[in-house]
Amino acid sequence: MITIDRESPLPLYYQLKQLIVDKLDSGEWKPGDLVPSEQELQETYGLSRTTVRQALAELTFEGRFTRHRGQGTFVAAREIVHDPMERISITALMRQQGIEPEWQFLSRGNGVPFQQVQEALGIPEDEKVYLVELLLRANGEPIGRHFVALTRHGKFDPENASDEALRDYMRELPDRDGIRIRRTVQAVPAGTTEAGLLKIKPGEPVLSIQVVYSDSAGKPLEFLRANYRGDRFKFQLNI
Repeated sequence: MITIDRESPLPLYYQLKQLIVDKLDSGEWKPGDLVPSEQELQETYGLSRTTVRQALAELTFEGRFTRHRGQGTFVAAREIVHDPMERISITALMRQQGIEPEWQFLSRGNGVPFQQVQEALGIPEDEKVYLVELLLRANGEPIGRHFVALTRHGKFDPENASDEALRDYMRELPDRDGIRIRRTVQAVPAGTTEAGLLKIKPGEPVLSIQVVYSDSAGKPLEFLRANYRGDRFKFQLNI
């Protein structure tokens, strides 16, 4: 257990920060727990208010804590860390990191997609594709909204597939032999509908990931736009 050592050359705020990180990493302080107040931490460790505030401010900036005015500081939920160079589904990625995914179909059926989707899939403006909208939860908390457009180029028939079969197809597609992937990532503000689904405020940042999956011949099979809460998802490149 890390303790405050007043003889150490390390700054006191840094020592307090490491002590708190130890509690977080060990699971002693769990996501959603109320963090002791500045006054409590001052009295427990014999530190100044400035020292305590600096440690808490850095942990909040790093995403380990969230602050709610009038309520206090809470342990933040774990972020989902994704290396886009890896071919892995979001479901498998979450389970690797000890997070239980849950999918909810919001809608599914044939329709004409928006112009952006038509251009990405290289289809005429009046051509119908199979449209799917899903909500992704992490340990019961909504974190992502997926919009999917499936073309008719593949052998899979989404219209007559069960929810489970359709979900399996979309999850397994990136791992299939010969599949080509084109991905773009950008930060966008959450719209009113999306904010309501993700339990955030309109205008808060979401990480928007747009992906086009094509077969070995270059024919697009799927367009995916996945919008994730900015406080729960981050990319990490291992080069």
